[in-house]
This record gives sequence, C-alpha cells and structure tokens, in this order.
Amino acid sequence: MSVTVTNLSPGVHAIHIHEAGKCDAPGFTTAGGHFNPANKQHGTQNPEGHHAGDLPNLTVGANGKGAFKSTIQNVIGYDLVSSSDSRGERHIEVSS
Repeated sequence: MSVTVTNLSPGVHAIHIHEAGKCDAPGFTTAGGHFNPANKQHGTQNPEGHHAGDLPNLTVGANGKGAFKSTIQNVIGYDLVSSSDSRGERHIEVSS
C-alpha cells in the first residue's frame, strides 16, 4: 500500500485498516475495529503478533505532507476503501 497525504497537521499519525468499508461521521464507529481475521494482538511491535490492520505510523512534515509505503498481508479477497473525515484526514477501511 502506498499513501501520500497533504494538508495534515504535522507530527505522527496512526494508520490502520478497519473491519468495515464505512467511515461515517460523527464518531466513525461504523468502521469497526482493526482488521484482525487471525485474532492477533494490537500493535505492530507486539511479540505475539499484530492485527493485520495494524500498520506503521505515518510522519507528516511541517509542510503538511507525508508519504507511507507498506506491504499488507492477509487481505486477499477484501476491498480497500479510502474516505475523508471532517478534518480532511483520510481513513482506509477493509471490507469483504
């Protein structure tokens, strides 16, 4: 997966793949939890293994731009959907 962002606040932003291909305001709870078909633990550094939807963080520069590349495993047969929240931040979800 390759992500390029602009106009985000500088700093570290989390990137996750969620269970559902929805991301409805105001609370974005329609996205569900992190995509986790193997019932693993949360966090990419977890010694017991991490959710398939856990991805490394994205660092955004002072200019509001950032880029991210990662290999995603265990998502064959699912769709990736990208949507934007009220702040203009992007959300990527997985649906089967």
